Amino acid sequence: MAINYTIKALLCLQGKEKDISEKAIGWHGLDILKKEKWKNDLYIKNEHKKYGFSKWVNKYKFDKSIFESVLVYEGKGYLKNKATLFYKSTIYAFKLLKTGMI
Repeated sequence: MAINYTIKALLCLQGKEKDISEKAIGWHGLDILKKEKWKNDLYIKNEHKKYGFSKWVNKYKFDKSIFESVLVYEGKGYLKNKATLFYKSTIYAFKLLKTGMI
């Protein structure tokens, strides 16, 4: 499946496939809950606080966050009870650095 989605991502860059990540630049699993750096940089929208991310507390308001959540996915099958949060750079990040902090 990973190879399939890598191909889809490349085709998306060529305009031949729909961007199913909603312009995400990265993703994290539930391990992010224990990483202090991400607590400072990531803003998880209320609608994405589910599937294990429900107890996330945003340290800063959205307008001072480097990254924002774009969607959350609950694993199926052998990935059941696993969750993945997709994120992208905020406008604030682009003001700080042209690459959006990536």
